[in-house]
Amino acid sequence: MNRQNVTKWCCEFSEGRTDVHDEVQEKVMTWFKWQAADFYYSGIQKLVPKLNKCLDNADEDIEK
Repeated sequence: MNRQNVTKWCCEFSEGRTDVHDEVQEKVMTWFKWQAADFYYSGIQKLVPKLNKCLDNADEDIEK
């Protein structure tokens, strides 16, 4: 984190701010927007076997 952001956060907390949710959410959303399509494709492909297992077991306990 650069000095400018540290200074900004110090001011906000000294004025009564108690959480960092907005800053964290913004950074995460920016990170997601910069991911390549293959990042999402590979993630979805990893979910397919788990989904199939859920459907095959029809509400039975499955590996978590």
